[in-house]
Amino acid sequence: MSGKINYRRILFCFTFFFTSYALNLLAIDKIKSNTGESSPESLTQILSVEASDAKSLASKLLRLKKYDEIDQVIRHFISTKSRNSKGESDLLNFFRGLSNVGSKSSLEAFKQSESRLDEWIKNETNSSYAKTAKALMLNSYAWKARGGGFASNVSNEAWKHFIERSRQSQDLVLDANDSSNPIWFYAFQQLATCLNMPKDQYYTLVSLGTTLHPEFDEIHKNAVWYLLPRWHGVTGDWEAYRDEIVSNTRDNLRKKELYFFISSSAIRFEPPNQFQELDVNWEMFRQGAEVRDARFPSKSLQAYLCLIACLMKDKDSARRYFLRESETGAYQNSRWERNTFRSVDFWRDWAFEGGTWSMAIDELLDLAKKGDPIAQYEVGTALFFRNQKKNLKESKKWLKKALEKNHDLASTRLVSIRHSTENLFTPTIEAWDIASGNMNLVKNKLEAGADPNVLVYPHVTALHWACEKGQLEIALMLLSREAMPNPLNGARLTPLDLVKGPNRNGIVPLERMSEVTQKNLIVLLEKNGAKSSKEIVKQNSNAKKKE
Repeated sequence: MSGKINYRRILFCFTFFFTSYALNLLAIDKIKSNTGESSPESLTQILSVEASDAKSLASKLLRLKKYDEIDQVIRHFISTKSRNSKGESDLLNFFRGLSNVGSKSSLEAFKQSESRLDEWIKNETNSSYAKTAKALMLNSYAWKARGGGFASNVSNEAWKHFIERSRQSQDLVLDANDSSNPIWFYAFQQLATCLNMPKDQYYTLVSLGTTLHPEFDEIHKNAVWYLLPRWHGVTGDWEAYRDEIVSNTRDNLRKKELYFFISSSAIRFEPPNQFQELDVNWEMFRQGAEVRDARFPSKSLQAYLCLIACLMKDKDSARRYFLRESETGAYQNSRWERNTFRSVDFWRDWAFEGGTWSMAIDELLDLAKKGDPIAQYEVGTALFFRNQKKNLKESKKWLKKALEKNHDLASTRLVSIRHSTENLFTPTIEAWDIASGNMNLVKNKLEAGADPNVLVYPHVTALHWACEKGQLEIALMLLSREAMPNPLNGARLTPLDLVKGPNRNGIVPLERMSEVTQKNLIVLLEKNGAKSSKEIVKQNSNAKKKE
């Protein structure tokens, strides 16, 4: 009983803090400290160490206490919104590597993770990233104590640990208050689910998150989980959420992708043979899956879609997915038998109407050669999945033909194929690029995905350096690529401070730039929300008083 009383107290505290913080969320620029022990390497060097595994990279950097490098990589992932070949957020995987624990981790692993995160927070007391990472770890630690069973089966001792750790996580999330970081919303959502945040407040939180970070789909994934009847929703809640999100999305391809992503997030634990009983439109689901797969090719998704197409008796779609079946790893028969009570050979024969893969692809090739863009796209896609290494050149040839005929997914799939078959590292903006005023080089690097928030020196961002050197055009390019306007350098100065007053060496602005450049830089920075360090301190002080 005592556990339940504490739980209500936590909920009351959580609700109170959420209300006050939500009102100020968009207005507050969080101060970030960069006080790591060593000078950061270039971003390309850091990412090239374990470029394909953000989680392992994070774990390694934290273990080595490379706090500056951690901040640099996080800002890069926030800016680029990058995802791995599976479509997983690099930023989320990086934060998972910082906590480096899960439901199956040992208590010793949690203690070790907590110790490393505490040391990071001790070294960077104002780091919202460190606090958010620890909040995620504590949320996992809370569920480790509670377990995954029904609430009625949880012991009083388990409830005590669950509530205590949830409260610690809550304090860190509210203290971090970093709306510029989508993982902050992710952590807040997890906390909201376990602490029963009322729906109206939860919808406000999600609305803020999706407005600020529309491409961070994991916010939707958390939202539908919260809205499932097993947690805090009732029948029809997650479907209504999906339909509202889709209807408010303008881009047609993005509409389809979100319909698929939100639906698949909600039904991921449902058996395929129950698909027809769910409130999911198969055609919209299939079209959305095509968009998602064009961005992030997945053999497992092809197998799943093929199975559903068979269950839905959609022969045209089933044939399409059987044509994409891997030459070296065919669809697993056990899945078909378990869900349809028939073998995969039966369904393959049904889809090809008694013919073979070669006959079906030849038929499609005839249409492609006659200039049909849909057939050209399907041939290129089928060849890629069939045997990527052997058919890559031919696959790209047909996809390019489809692109010439304006097929809406050809360009997306060509880009994803390029990323999956080439070892590309994002270029990095260096201090000399800015100091020398090499605008074309900076522009080309930004267009190639360079991080506009990169540290060119310890505690000095590219925008700091552009303002320090009076490089107006470069500052404009950085801000146009969403460079953060209010980072603090090692002297606790913002970019606007450097334009209005002396730098850390006491050199005044007019010794570093012309008066015209100074005035234009001030206008540009203030137009993009830049503030002086005194204004930020005052703003944060007022926010704390409102608490």
